[in-house]
Amino acid sequence: MKISELFKKENIYKVLVVGFVLVFIFSSFSIDFFGNKKENQNTSDYFQVETIVNATIIEYQSYIITNLRNDSIAQSLKTFPNVENVISTSQGYVISLKNTSNITGFYTYLSSQNISGMVNAFLSLPPIIELSIANSSKNISGSQIYTKLEPIFEEGENITIRVILAVQNKQIIGNGLATILPSQKEFTINATIIALAATKTIISIPWEKRMKINENITNITAKYGAGKISYSKKDYIFSNISNFTSNKPVYVTFISADTIYVGNFTNKTQIENDFKNVSFPDSLLTINANARDELENFTKIYNYIYNIRINNTKQIFTALASSNYYKQNDTINVIVSAYTIKNKITNIINVREIERTKTYN
Repeated sequence: MKISELFKKENIYKVLVVGFVLVFIFSSFSIDFFGNKKENQNTSDYFQVETIVNATIIEYQSYIITNLRNDSIAQSLKTFPNVENVISTSQGYVISLKNTSNITGFYTYLSSQNISGMVNAFLSLPPIIELSIANSSKNISGSQIYTKLEPIFEEGENITIRVILAVQNKQIIGNGLATILPSQKEFTINATIIALAATKTIISIPWEKRMKINENITNITAKYGAGKISYSKKDYIFSNISNFTSNKPVYVTFISADTIYVGNFTNKTQIENDFKNVSFPDSLLTINANARDELENFTKIYNYIYNIRINNTKQIFTALASSNYYKQNDTINVIVSAYTIKNKITNIINVREIERTKTYN
């Protein structure tokens, strides 16, 4: 290569990319940020430690090392006002910007096109950092460190990072790549129904009819399978022992506080004559299926489990519980609890539906 060619921007960018790949991928640390080791240092107090620390983004460098390899897309990026050049390298295209004033906005666009990348960044750490080392703590002086980040935070924003620091004489002399740690947030967002994953049907059986559906339960069990059926039969009433109007009735088998067990006895009128202020709990037949055709004259509650897509993201959540029936591609409002980095969801903790009028299928 001619000497004059070395000073072409294309080759400068390629040299930079190769250099930073070597520094940050094939080496665990950047010493003094630029690979310079101090001479005549006493190594007896040298150590490495992984720590979590708050940091401020001081400055990004004005080029993004991307995973883009599509030539036509790369050429189209040159039309953006703040793009100085787009250079092909063995690592992917490097996008050189005229300045970093809107680097996060430009990177948001790249992300929307499934293009990811890293930028070299200077971070400022607190003046004093407390480290936990072998069940003890040690304070060191903070400084600026140099690392690679996705440019999703603005310059000047605060972040929390996990990083390995090289320390000597209580000074940071090098560091590994920093990882931005997510924070837990809760937010409201739209979601799209992908599929109905499961349905649970809960049928309320009036107290006095709990013994009359045995044949129905036998048929339902044969239809859906024993593993999908559970029957909570309420062979008791609620009242108070002091509410007896006569001697203890023969149908009473056991009394515990205000719960009176009556076995298979179903004569509601007789009980109302024997007790005052009595209540009769419904039995519950649960079928793990959409059983709207079963026991048509009884009250039913449907619980649905949906697979959903969180809109504006690629995140899929596979266990949204709802009492409402939805069709595929319906849009609903949900509250998402998740770990996020900026506005990017890294892990969904839980999703719940915003309360609305119930609908049944």
